[in-house]
Amino acid sequence: MIPSYDAESAIIGGLLRCPDECYSALDALTPDDFENPYAAKAFKIIKNGNKSGKTVDAFIFGSENTDTELKQFALVSVETFLTPSNFDGYISAVKELSNKRKLFSQLQEISFSGDDCSSTVDKLSKLIDSTRSNMAEKSEDDFLVDYIKSLDKPVDPSSRIQTGFPWLDKKLKGIRKGSLCYIGAAPSTGKTAFAINMIAKNRMSGKKVLMFSLEMSKSQILDRYFSSTLNIDYSHLDTRNLSEEEIQEVVDMASQIQESNNFKIIDDTYSIESISAKTAQYHPDLLIVDYVQVIQTSQRFPSRKNEVDHISAELKRIARMNNCAVIALSQVARSSEAPSMSSLKESGDLEANGDYIILMHRPYVSDKTEDPHQTFILLDKNKYGGCGTVELYFDGAHQQFTEVETRY
Repeated sequence: MIPSYDAESAIIGGLLRCPDECYSALDALTPDDFENPYAAKAFKIIKNGNKSGKTVDAFIFGSENTDTELKQFALVSVETFLTPSNFDGYISAVKELSNKRKLFSQLQEISFSGDDCSSTVDKLSKLIDSTRSNMAEKSEDDFLVDYIKSLDKPVDPSSRIQTGFPWLDKKLKGIRKGSLCYIGAAPSTGKTAFAINMIAKNRMSGKKVLMFSLEMSKSQILDRYFSSTLNIDYSHLDTRNLSEEEIQEVVDMASQIQESNNFKIIDDTYSIESISAKTAQYHPDLLIVDYVQVIQTSQRFPSRKNEVDHISAELKRIARMNNCAVIALSQVARSSEAPSMSSLKESGDLEANGDYIILMHRPYVSDKTEDPHQTFILLDKNKYGGCGTVELYFDGAHQQFTEVETRY
């Protein structure tokens, strides 16, 4: 195990040097978990600063009330901190050593309490049982019992993520929380608009939605969102040439979003480590990432393919750890032919990690003689059900996709 003081110094260094990647420590630990008094004081200052909205960096220790030794400790912690790649290990080490110290303190208290031997044994036995109970993971029998109990409780469709497209929702039976879905399409097919249609469906049904837009700005995403939900011509929003009535509609919906606080767009975060930290902070039901090939990582890999494989595995972990559905958009190469799961292999091991893979094909993108509205959705992987194809109509003027009656 990592020595206590080293792990504690790494926690402080990480929070000051890479706050976005290391934010999880603020939820996982308390000042009492630190053995080093300087680390405990530094952590308390950082946590209080974060709560009050202050920028968390070394300057947070610039107050005249902060003693010199504490400032020096913080500075050394930042200088010696190397990478956030093992930060979860530092958190675990600090928590484990803290639990051991608390257990040892309770043992000492019982041992020197002055009770008779029988009472001491009884207290020790209760302490051991309590500690084992807190540490024990569920046994296989517990999992079986929980499974059996769930059999007579039909799944509430509202507990899952609906796409808003009837055929797709019937096939998927709702996207399960804790799962990863990839939407793959060639550039200009409309995958961002398609994702925004899904965002609108879920936000309006009360779900909490977080979107990381790595290619478009918040303003560009909102233009598409308001165009599709309010049926306002996209060009009016893009050129800021709106009527008074349209402006009022946008203002009213923006007020609803602000009041409900269930839709957030982040357009200045590019690393998977920061995406993970901010997702844990926001606790969404649905996470949209646009798009995978732009995501970076602080870890080093021999090739970009290996990087994307790592990023894909992390997206899967984010879904499971935060109990949210993750929908990640992915580029595929332009082709006159419809894409398939193999198209994603060029971008890494996305095919294996995805619980669902949805591919989009608009023949018009590669052949301008084709119908610009015709779009095909290919459900190419569904771990929990069937696959198939459905035709959509794309209304570019209002950034809306709708199903057409023909089924394939």
